[in-house]
Amino acid sequence: MIIRGGGSINDLAYLNDYDLAALLCRRSVPIWVGIGHEKDRTILDEVAHRSFDTPSKVVAGIRNVIVERSQQTTDFLHSIKLLSQHQISAYQSQNEQLIQIIKTLAQAQINSASTSLVQIKEQTQYLANRQIKQASNQIEVLLRETLLQNPKQVMSKGYAVVRSEGKAIRSIQQLQSSHFSVEMQDGLIEAQVIQVKTHER
Repeated sequence: MIIRGGGSINDLAYLNDYDLAALLCRRSVPIWVGIGHEKDRTILDEVAHRSFDTPSKVVAGIRNVIVERSQQTTDFLHSIKLLSQHQISAYQSQNEQLIQIIKTLAQAQINSASTSLVQIKEQTQYLANRQIKQASNQIEVLLRETLLQNPKQVMSKGYAVVRSEGKAIRSIQQLQSSHFSVEMQDGLIEAQVIQVKTHER
């Protein structure tokens, strides 16, 4: 910023300097000039980024730029807040959706596992009951066979036990001699083989 406090038009002559103007052109910062009046211009006014009639107008211009930049900054900050809030809301909504999906999938897995456990439990109970029933039937059959194989139980039903040489036999082929015994419920008969006849098959 180049300004002067006042003076006559002749005082502007030393500001019409080419070297000074060339130096200002090479500056990287904006050059603001307020060195004359409305009708008084110099070469510096021509090369400056902005030229004002008076120093007071330069100050007013600076103030306006500051206000403008401040408003832009406020607008940018507001935009950033809005965009940030929008992004946060979007991420929160997305997170809620993902959490809901995870909950749904987890509940589905739990329900599936519970159903499988119930099916396995029912199947296990069914198989266990069937095994118990089969075992009970087998025990009952074995018990009946045991009772039937007891000689006293057999003889009480009207049957007899035939022995040869002291051993119970079931076939004439098992006779070891002509003598054998027949034991019934109420006594023992000693007998002798007179004739053997086999059944035709």
